[in-house]
Amino acid sequence: MKNLIGIAAVTLVLLGVCGALQHRITVKTLQAEKSQDLSRIQKEYFERVGWMRSNPDFKVYREEVPVFLSWYFSEMDAHQRKYGGNLNYDDYLSELDSKASKTASKAKEEVQISNKKTYFEFTKKFFDVLKQGNYAPPWSFSEKGLRLDILSTQTQLKAGKPEIRLPVILWGAYREVRDDGHLKKVVSSANINVHWKLFDKADKTVGEINAEGLPEMKIDFPERFIAEFPPQTILGYISVQPLPSTVTRTEATIQVSSKSAAGKDILASFVWRLEVPAEWRLKEGETWEGAEETVQTTAK
Repeated sequence: MKNLIGIAAVTLVLLGVCGALQHRITVKTLQAEKSQDLSRIQKEYFERVGWMRSNPDFKVYREEVPVFLSWYFSEMDAHQRKYGGNLNYDDYLSELDSKASKTASKAKEEVQISNKKTYFEFTKKFFDVLKQGNYAPPWSFSEKGLRLDILSTQTQLKAGKPEIRLPVILWGAYREVRDDGHLKKVVSSANINVHWKLFDKADKTVGEINAEGLPEMKIDFPERFIAEFPPQTILGYISVQPLPSTVTRTEATIQVSSKSAAGKDILASFVWRLEVPAEWRLKEGETWEGAEETVQTTAK
């Protein structure tokens, strides 16, 4: 009888071990399948995105890019549903909230978490714009495999003063993964300089502005915050102070620089001509500081 009880006990232990091993194998198999499926989507993405970046026809680009993005995000949503992913795409925010609950008494870490949330929310706004199904930027420029989309012309307050802010997406800048065995990071090579020429209604030059070291609030690896973000994009904004009241149009020369895999410079130059919206201009009698102004920013 004792032998039977012992055999039964051993059998139960073995069954438990086998069940645990089977569970681990199943989990690992699903993880491998999930990784393979994500790699498939990204591979197809890179096979298709080259034309989106290089298409010289602005009208055709605006017609095709929402179709392309709808395909990409449909694939990503199906991937999330199949493998139990998060359709809100805010896993990073959940992780930050979890960390915040554990470090509530550490002021320095609270500030760091707050800053990370700001960058996540900035990235999520772009993600939602791309995902909504009707992405069609009002201005877009393409040269040498780089494409710069200007999403809108916003005016908002910064430190109590109005500022013109232009959200931008740069597609195709060179980037590489650096791994020293301890730290893995993605380094992107991209810089934007803008030279503005300002004209009045008589087409006379009112002034010029140089803006260097853009974009501001630079996100050069959006996948850090949202893993499913369309790869090889850089997010940020171009800002400029309100223009003189007499300015009616601008001509902005936008220079984008990146690096090739061999370390050589990739330089693209775009000319953006724009009739100045009323909200961009100072009120009559307000002073614009200087006929030429240089603005330099340092991306974080």
